[in-house]
Amino acid sequence: MVEIPDIKDRYSLEAWLEGQPPEVSVWIASRAAARALPVWWYAVLTERWARDRDLTALPALHNVSISSVAAVMPTDEIRFAANAARAAAKAARAVSSAYAADAANAARAAANAGRAAAYPADAANTVRAVATYAADAVDAVRNVLARAADQTVWRDTRTDAEQVSEGRLRDALPLWPGGQNPFQKKWSQIKAQVAASPDAGDWQFWIDWYDAQLAGRTMLPDPARTWDMLEQIALIKPATWDAGPEVVNPRIREIWESYRGKVPRELEILQAADDGVVLGYNVETDRFYQEDIKAENQSRLQTAVAKLNEVRLLVGQMGNLQGVLTSEIFLIDRAVQDHPENATMVFFNTKAARGLLQANIENGSCPSPQSEPVIGLLDTMLFDTQNTLLLEPSVQEGLKARAEDSSLLDSPESLKALEDAADEIAEVSEGALADELSENAKKAKDPYQPRAVRVNALISTVSAVVQSWVIARCARFKTALEELDDITVRTARISKNLAITIGAGGPVLYAAVQVVTNSPKVEAAIKAIIALF
Repeated sequence: MVEIPDIKDRYSLEAWLEGQPPEVSVWIASRAAARALPVWWYAVLTERWARDRDLTALPALHNVSISSVAAVMPTDEIRFAANAARAAAKAARAVSSAYAADAANAARAAANAGRAAAYPADAANTVRAVATYAADAVDAVRNVLARAADQTVWRDTRTDAEQVSEGRLRDALPLWPGGQNPFQKKWSQIKAQVAASPDAGDWQFWIDWYDAQLAGRTMLPDPARTWDMLEQIALIKPATWDAGPEVVNPRIREIWESYRGKVPRELEILQAADDGVVLGYNVETDRFYQEDIKAENQSRLQTAVAKLNEVRLLVGQMGNLQGVLTSEIFLIDRAVQDHPENATMVFFNTKAARGLLQANIENGSCPSPQSEPVIGLLDTMLFDTQNTLLLEPSVQEGLKARAEDSSLLDSPESLKALEDAADEIAEVSEGALADELSENAKKAKDPYQPRAVRVNALISTVSAVVQSWVIARCARFKTALEELDDITVRTARISKNLAITIGAGGPVLYAAVQVVTNSPKVEAAIKAIIALF
């Protein structure tokens, strides 16, 4: 019998899946197809052969999304809808095969996800057939990434398999659990093109849906409501889907907005830019300031910080390897030296440092644990630190919504706007906010920094800029914050700070707030954040 560690090619995967319920195969197929989806979407936006035939991303999006629903809700209605959807994906694959192998393989993965979702539950060979479709979907992704990335594909597939080994499908799991997204550049370009298109609003659901897939979070704070929404979208009449994005996307948008309510986009961004930091406004000094959200379990946090200090001492004894680990140590130092009481920052900086270490081992920039055992010890210590904080409530909240990456990092103009706004806000701030804001903006903008460092710096910059914007417009946002369905510790603190500010007479006449309210630079940064973050 094939075990999860034995999954190393399509045949071993297929053999393992034959011992699982069909829904597991559908889930594996859906996640594989989702990984390759940007390749198809990018092709239909940029390639002439696709534009000449009016091809869109919709067939692939439809098949991947409906297969994810079918894994969780394997009803006859969903299977019927999936069966109606797969014909379009199959046709898209046939057209692209003559022009672009990568796009054809991405469409092949989507078509196989649709076939797995549509297969009759009561057929004699259901388990074997669905396992074959799932294995073919994963193999298609391997072809897109080329043979050099075999280990990445099978490592992530094994991780997927581990999540269902106890018989339960996860509501959400990062799409690339083993490392960075190899299609991030394409995804950033897709988002930029969609944001600039005249029908950007109608495509925004799909942008947010895929961002949630990448980050490993549900689209709505409540997983059950998310699945209800996705089921309703999946069951839109086939004729409406077949009419194309001009017809079905507005209907999808209508359903989505009915579930989202009227939450301002700025508040959604604050949930995605969770760094465990809350801004306030000091009426007496006319300055913005920041404070860390204290850990619920101080002993747990102190244990994690102590482990990171041990990591720092270990690296200090590693001679020439210190230079290789400069970025990892920067992330650790920012947490334990500047924010030792902030469990969210300690956790996510540790997570980023470990991800960076693993990526450097994989690309050869850092020695492997086999050649340098101390590297393996370092990785284990970082992993243990993460696990120490997993049960902290603020960390759990961050894992639900925090962005894993952002297209802002691929837009120099937007990063310049963000840096300009950060500099202005820093000038009317005090304490750690004044010291860190401009530095974070510069780190995010610097293309020579590792992506993990830039993502963390960007999240902190976006968090500060948007929070200062919310404070400056406190009357507008206070009610919206109070009406949020899912009040986290952080949003409750932001709401409390706004109430204190309003209770003190409001900040509208103060110079620091006027800078944020009237600054064209801050307004430009907010527009860029809303469009691309």
